[in-house]
Amino acid sequence: RASELRDGDRHYKNVEAEVISDNGRVSVPRLKLITSEGIKLDLEGETSSTTASEKSKAPLGVMRGTVQAASASAVASLARTVGLRDAPAAADAGVQDLSPLALAGALEFGPQSETAMTVTFDGTAGVARIAGNIKLDGGLETDWTKVAAGLTLSADSPDIVATSAALLALRNSSPARIAIDPKPGHLSIVARSGGVGPVLVRANVAAQGLSADIDGRLVALQTDQQEFAGNVRLLADDARHAMALAGMHVTKGIGVLPLEGSLALTTTNNGWTVTSTALKAGETRLAGTFAVTNAAGNDKGPRKYSADLDVQTATVSGLLAFLMTDTIPTPPKTLETKPVRDYSKWRRWPLQSEPLPSVWPAQSFDGVAFGSVPGTIKARFSSLSIEPGLALRDAELEAAISPGLIDVSRLDGTINNGELRTKLKIDRSLLSTTLKGTTEFSGGKSTGSVNFTGSGPAPSEILASLTGKGELSLEDLTLTGNSPAAIEEVAEGFVGGKNRNAAGLDVEDQLLAVVKTGNMKIGPVKVPVSIESGIARLGTLKVEMPEGSTSNDTTLDLKSLKLDSQWKIEPRVLKSQNAPERVLLAPITVVYSGKLKDLAMLEPQIVTSALERELLVRRMERNVEELERLRRIDEAKAKEEKDRRIAEEAQRIKDLEAKRAAAEAARAAGLNQAVPTGDAAAAAAGAPVPPPSNEAGTVGSDGAAAAPGVEPNGLGQTRLPPGPANVKKPWRKKPQVRETWKPFSVSPYQ
Repeated sequence: RASELRDGDRHYKNVEAEVISDNGRVSVPRLKLITSEGIKLDLEGETSSTTASEKSKAPLGVMRGTVQAASASAVASLARTVGLRDAPAAADAGVQDLSPLALAGALEFGPQSETAMTVTFDGTAGVARIAGNIKLDGGLETDWTKVAAGLTLSADSPDIVATSAALLALRNSSPARIAIDPKPGHLSIVARSGGVGPVLVRANVAAQGLSADIDGRLVALQTDQQEFAGNVRLLADDARHAMALAGMHVTKGIGVLPLEGSLALTTTNNGWTVTSTALKAGETRLAGTFAVTNAAGNDKGPRKYSADLDVQTATVSGLLAFLMTDTIPTPPKTLETKPVRDYSKWRRWPLQSEPLPSVWPAQSFDGVAFGSVPGTIKARFSSLSIEPGLALRDAELEAAISPGLIDVSRLDGTINNGELRTKLKIDRSLLSTTLKGTTEFSGGKSTGSVNFTGSGPAPSEILASLTGKGELSLEDLTLTGNSPAAIEEVAEGFVGGKNRNAAGLDVEDQLLAVVKTGNMKIGPVKVPVSIESGIARLGTLKVEMPEGSTSNDTTLDLKSLKLDSQWKIEPRVLKSQNAPERVLLAPITVVYSGKLKDLAMLEPQIVTSALERELLVRRMERNVEELERLRRIDEAKAKEEKDRRIAEEAQRIKDLEAKRAAAEAARAAGLNQAVPTGDAAAAAAGAPVPPPSNEAGTVGSDGAAAAPGVEPNGLGQTRLPPGPANVKKPWRKKPQVRETWKPFSVSPYQ
């Protein structure tokens, strides 16, 4: 007995040993000791020489006993003691998962040779129950890849994932535990070596919802260097269990993601690599290489990750989930329905803008997973979805991960027929996470860039705090819709008296119909972009045209990706029918509001009340102008008619005077030729002529009796005596009745 015993670098305590040697046979009734690392050993047994064994065909000896390693350092020391060249460090998570270790077994020597041995063991390792045997022809100190050897091991554990990762040496240098619920299951390992060539290895991990079959070969490359190459057939209801099986730190944020497929697995002392050509992950497929290696280039240094993947479809939230502390809830699936045009909603004012939920995860970042293991990622995505219906196409991602920092040097893709290029730096501090980045956009004849920064414990809060600024350049664009030319045509028609168009639509429905028609040319122009509290805002854009002007104000909520674009359209109409001058009318307001993903399908919400009121006023003014015009026409016609009648009367009087003059001339000529008789002769001689008789008539030249008071002349005509009854009254124009002016009555000439 000895309380302390030293053998070179080895230090033992509480040593109890009893050894009996007799004629080539050694008996050990008792051997107890405790190493300085805490390994407790309790053995008993006996051995014999080779000669004695050959005579009895019995083993050279058998040692029975127990071994206990209560701590991780003790387990690591035991692994080095039994000769494992790739012995793990005490800090490895795999070693901790196998602590404490307690085994009972037997060590049988021979009979093939003095160095041949068979180890049979049964016991517990951590929470697992393990059992198995090891057969070696060269002993524990021999490279068992070069001698006949065999291993059989089975384990049953309430946390089979952690146990399998430890026993398969797919360990993680980080002490972080698996952040998922343990899964009970069974592990079996079988390895065989014939002494020449590789060691054939088969392993199986089986649990409810998890199956991993490993089949490969272990080859000794150099001294202390081994390589395993094989295939893994994987089926997992939850990818987190598969990742934990590989010894990776897993966060709860990943959620339930099924995995199914075949992988090519290669392991060395420096790490391991998996390659897949068609691994199904959830509803997508991925191919590429994922490797975990030691940063120092050996099996002692810290590990780093590297990935080069081709992914069919993925989501931004899904990528962020690898850094989250909790599962990101999956939104319920909704049936897609065709949008129905609701005119009552269009005419509603003020516009109802309901807040929408954030499309970014609200879960906090996981400080352990956030750069706890450095590495690089290169990935190409056929589709990288920001939210359902809005995705980057042909996206490429390149990122470098270091403790506390993720540097995304490239995140490029196409979106809405434009190219998007983004650079990000995500810096994790103790209490918050800071995001800094630059985004550039180019599409057609438009380009833009914006710088931004924000901070918060979760992605949704970071986006809500974003601030930044940039610029959008537009070069000779032609936009369809919101053109004042189309509005001007409707306005002119209404002011001109058309209540409805050929299709029977009133003015409001006409405006609704034409707001999407017409073209506008914009640019070249530069529009400032600003970001405040997660709201991106474009500076006011104004377009002047002969038919009117259009101005636009657009905002985008970066949290919910909700777009609000307001257009004010001011048409120009003729000031009057007789003047070419045009005047601006009151504007109509057109608002496109909805999710950015629905940009091509957004229906306008339109307000026309101000324009309609002004159109009514303009129409009344136009009617007044028309009535004035008609009044002037009526007055001109009346004056023309009056002038015509005066002219006709003057011509008639002129004609009468001409006839009278002709008659007087003819009469004068007749009197000069006639012989005066009777009274005429007397009158000619100067004698007095008696007045005509009113009682007796006279006889004219034709023999007819003349009427009383009527005197025939020498031409056979009768001459009326002068008097009031025989004087013709002058013609008088009938007075014109002026109508009372009624400006709002309908003109008969309209």
